[in-house]
Amino acid sequence: MAGKPEIFKVDKPDRLKVMWLTMHKRLKDFGLPLSIKEPDFAKLEAEMKKGKPAEFTIAFTKGKFTAQVAAGSLTLPITSLDVFGAKNARELVLKVNAISDFVSKEELARFPDPAVVEALKADIERLKFSVQRDLGFLKTWPKNFASMDRGLAEVGFTHWAEGHRYDAYVTFLLWQEWGRSPASLAEQFFKPDAKQPVKVTDAARKAILDPLAQGEKPKFEQAVKEVTKIVDTILIPMYRKEDGKAIEKRIAEEQAELAKKVGELKKLQAP
Repeated sequence: MAGKPEIFKVDKPDRLKVMWLTMHKRLKDFGLPLSIKEPDFAKLEAEMKKGKPAEFTIAFTKGKFTAQVAAGSLTLPITSLDVFGAKNARELVLKVNAISDFVSKEELARFPDPAVVEALKADIERLKFSVQRDLGFLKTWPKNFASMDRGLAEVGFTHWAEGHRYDAYVTFLLWQEWGRSPASLAEQFFKPDAKQPVKVTDAARKAILDPLAQGEKPKFEQAVKEVTKIVDTILIPMYRKEDGKAIEKRIAEEQAELAKKVGELKKLQAP
């Protein structure tokens, strides 16, 4: 719905030029890049002599700023500016709105702040990336520790396992892969006073501690096998069930937010 136009009426032909000066000044006040055409006074006067008043009108309708004068069946354009077609549309419509009340709220809403539009676009791209990242993560969810991304294993998975008191098992497998010294592995995970105790069979523990006590090379193969089995058969399925559900929930929330942002952007950019 357009705002109320401005109308200047003239009842007598000899007042036409005086009103034209008023109209011309009013148009200049808007500060718009207008090409203003002086009307044909002779034609207007001829209509007015038939008893028809003249009406000078300034309006803003469907994104277009217009001015005209009409008398009887005669209508003469004075100026027009397609604000929607201008690169600085918002700047122009704000100039109109600053000195006149004929720009409706609906019309004004069609000229969003470029900063708001760019912020929405940035939010949309961020959400698209996040959704695709999470979908990809679920698609490539590790089936076992061997196939797990080591960045995930070191940070996300270990942190999750800590909440279930199994972080020592993940840390042991990582440290063993990284080549930590046998003495540090034994002290950290397998000695009676270990900082992060890892439960393995007596045979697996003896294969580590007995050689160390004799100054020989310990054997971690059985411990690695047993710990890997626990991680693969207990922890990873539990991790998928808990953390995977959280990711699926996050994807649903992100998709809903993405649809909302896309809708807002379409509304702002609607012609």
